[in-house]
Amino acid sequence: MEPSGRHRPLVVRRCYCSSVALPPRSITDRARITGMDVTIYFDIDGTLLHRADHDDDITGAADAFDLSIDEAAISLYKGLVDQYFQRNAADPYRQGIEHWAEHHGFDVDPEAVTEELKRTQIEDTRTKDGLRDTLDAIDDRATLGILTNGAGDMQREKLDRHDLSHFFETALISGETDSVKPRDGFFEAAKDRLPADRHVYVGDRIGTDIVPACENDFLAVLVGDRSPPADRTVESVSQLSAGPLVESSDSD
Repeated sequence: MEPSGRHRPLVVRRCYCSSVALPPRSITDRARITGMDVTIYFDIDGTLLHRADHDDDITGAADAFDLSIDEAAISLYKGLVDQYFQRNAADPYRQGIEHWAEHHGFDVDPEAVTEELKRTQIEDTRTKDGLRDTLDAIDDRATLGILTNGAGDMQREKLDRHDLSHFFETALISGETDSVKPRDGFFEAAKDRLPADRHVYVGDRIGTDIVPACENDFLAVLVGDRSPPADRTVESVSQLSAGPLVESSDSD
C-alpha cells in the first residue's frame, strides 16, 4: 500500500547524476532565461495520488462477491499480483485474480472481481494536497508527462477521475508497453517520446523511481518520507513550487 501524504511530512530528495554542475536556480527558471527545453515526468501512485483507505484491495472485492478469505488468501493475492507486475503483464490485477480464484476454487467470474477491485481502488484515490496548484505553477515552464507502472486503463482512469489528464502531454504506462520501471528501456522510451535539453523524474520510490532515473541521466526528485536522509523537507505538495521541485545541486 502507498503511504498517505496527508498527515506526514513530504520529503524531497534530489539526485543529480550529471557531471555538469547546474546553476543555483530552478531548472524551469533557467529554461525561461536560456530557452532550454525541460520535460518533467511524474509517477502516479504515491506521487500525484495517495489512497484514502489502507485496507487491502482484495478484501472489499471479496466481500462484494461473498468470498470468505483469510490472511493467507490476502497474502497469496498480493504475491500473485506482484509477480505479474514484475513480468510486466498487461493487466496484473486480472491475471493475478484469475490465478488466485482458481487456487482457492472460488466460483466467481475473475473479470467481474477485477472490475470491482479496480473500481474501489480508483475511487479510493485522492490527490496530494496542493497538487493542482503545483502543476499549474510549472505547466507553462516545462512539458509534463506520466511515466508509471500499472494497467493502462486503471492508471488513465485515475488521472481522468481527478481531472489531471490535461496537464500531461503524454503517458507511458508499463501495461501498455514492452518495458517497466526500473528497466532502462522504459526511461529511454520516455526521453524519445518527449525530447528535451533536460529530463526530470518525480517519484516516491528509491529503487524503482530515483535510482533508475539517475542512471538514465534524469534529474530525479523523491517525494515521500523514505530513507536515506533528504535534502529538503516540506509539509505538503503545495510547497513543491517550481523552484524546490527541480532546484539544482549547488543551490545550498
